[in-house]
Order: sequence, then C-alpha cells, then structure tokens
Amino acid sequence: MTPGQRIRRAGRRLLALGLAAAVLAACSGEPDVHHRRMLVFGTMVDISLYGLPDDRAEPLLAEMEAHLRQRHDAWHAWEDSALTRFNEQLRKEGRARIHGPLRPLFDQGLPLARRTGYRFDPGIGALARAWGFHGDLSGEAQPPSDAFLRDWRAHPHSAADLERDGDMVTTDTRDMRLDFGAVAKGIALAEVHEQLAATEVDAGIVNAGGDLVTIRQPGQRRWRIGIRHPEAEGVVGTLSVDADEAVFTSGDYERRFEHEGNRYHHILDPDTGRPARGLRAVTVIHEDPALADAAATALMVAGPDDWRRVAAELELDHVLVITPQQRVRATPAMARRLDPDREADMTFETVELP
Repeated sequence: MTPGQRIRRAGRRLLALGLAAAVLAACSGEPDVHHRRMLVFGTMVDISLYGLPDDRAEPLLAEMEAHLRQRHDAWHAWEDSALTRFNEQLRKEGRARIHGPLRPLFDQGLPLARRTGYRFDPGIGALARAWGFHGDLSGEAQPPSDAFLRDWRAHPHSAADLERDGDMVTTDTRDMRLDFGAVAKGIALAEVHEQLAATEVDAGIVNAGGDLVTIRQPGQRRWRIGIRHPEAEGVVGTLSVDADEAVFTSGDYERRFEHEGNRYHHILDPDTGRPARGLRAVTVIHEDPALADAAATALMVAGPDDWRRVAAELELDHVLVITPQQRVRATPAMARRLDPDREADMTFETVELP
C-alpha cells in the first residue's frame, strides 16, 4: 500500500450506550437478557432482547438471524443473489421480472427514491462499481477516470429511468445495475422490528453497525444512544430514543479511501458522479426505518445548502447534521433529544426547517 493510497476504515457510526444498564435500572429485578451477533449487510448486527426465558428467546433470535441472512443473500448487489440475477437479465434484455424476495426492495425502495428526488438512487450501481465501493477496498483503490465521470454526467443512470408494470421492470438505459444498499438495512430492520414487536418481549434493540431500531423501551426510561464523533474517539453527544424508533446515520467516514492526498467516501452524488460534499454526517430518527435509512443518504447528498429543505419535504422532525467546520446543527425536535458532549470540540446550534 502506497502512502497516497492509504485506506481508512472507520468503526461503527453509532455506539449503543449502557443498554443493559438502562434496562436494569428501569425494571424491577434483573431481566433475562439474550444477545445474538451476526455478519450481514456488510456489518455486524447485534440483536438484544430483554424479558424472555431461554426457551423462548433463543429460537426467536435464531429466527431473526435466519431472516436477516435470507435478506442478505437475496439483496446483495454484487455477489450471486436474486438481485444480481435480476440486474443481469435487465442488462441483457432491458427487462426483468421481480421475484418474491425482491419485492420489498422495489415496493419500498423505488417510492423512497422518488420522494428524495433521487438523491437516494438505487440506479447508481454502475457508478459505485466504478469507484470501487462495490467490494472490499484495497490499496489500489482510486477514482474513476475523468472521461468516465464526464460520460456519467452526460448520461446518468437512475432508477427514475425504470418503468414498472406489476412485477415487470423495463428500461432503455444500458448497463443499468441496481444497488439498494442505502435502504436495504432499513427495510430489513423494519421487518425484524415488526416480527419482534408482535412477541411478548419486554424490550429490545437491533443494532446494524450503528443503524438501529428499538422494540419498546426499558421500563419507563428512554434508550440512550451515542452519536459517534466523525474524527476523534468518543461521541459528540447522546440521543434519547423512544420505543419503536429507528436511528440511522450516513457519514463520510464509514467507507473511504485516500488517493494522491485526496480523500473519497462512498456516499455518491448521482448528479456529479462524485462523493457528496459539504456535510460530514447526518443522523435521522423516525418511526419508519426504511425512510430513516434513505433520508440519511439523501440529506448527505443534498448538502449544507439544501438539507433543511429536503428534510422538510420528507416531513422529518428529528435530524442532526455535522459540518466540516465542527458544527452540530439539529432541528428543534432533535435538539431536545440531544445531550451534547462538551468535550467533543463541537459547536452546537438549533436550526428550524423551512
């Protein structure tokens, strides 16, 4: 690995703080606590359930793990999967049929792309591949050529170019490759939440590499979730999160590489073909994990000038952004949830949405 191509891999975007302690403090007596960890969707997923006996908790955790693995296997955009086979048929024939496991991606992902004005766009798979963000980054990672980027801007690929009639999808765009990575975790966590919420579990949390969803709450207390500092160790602050809410973050520090002294991250602007600029991170709290997931990416792409307008259009109340100038800017509803870390060397301010 050369000095100009140093790869930096960041840790988790959010840190779940003291979850077991919160439950113990809120409940009378020590509850049964059960955990399961698995590697899916390119990250470690931790499921923690409280208040179930062993003979009920362990089969339930196994069932949730099996569901997430099934979704991972079907939705992977680059390894052999139902989605890669769909993409190959679409590339060869200009048309492909949506089969069972793919329906949640299309039923939820495509409407969300439209709602964000295609700032979150599943159609940019070919762009992600050109940047090398489709697989494990290596010491040879480098930006696409200027010629490729000029051609992309002249002829961008977008999910807006898809025509759907029932389960049949058609497009005139050549080499269209769909990648739902910016919403797949949100959809999968929504499914897991729905299934867990239908059980007798006292409380639970599913943490997918920092993106998470809560199931009920520990007694009368809120969950306490730390927001990772984009550069330093520790957090910029702690959020209070209610029962049955999702917290999703997009940041420029999660997957990135350096080449010839420049840093490039994986959140790509479909219009420019280059990494989004102007914000370090965006955190969204919402009851719908899929919307929170897509919105976090869309607001990163919208950037410092447009994120508030896009958040208002998406009818979001709880949004926090971090700027390169070390400013944490939060909507009023989010600011009321935030306990800032005054040692984080950040400026905190509340901003209204239009």
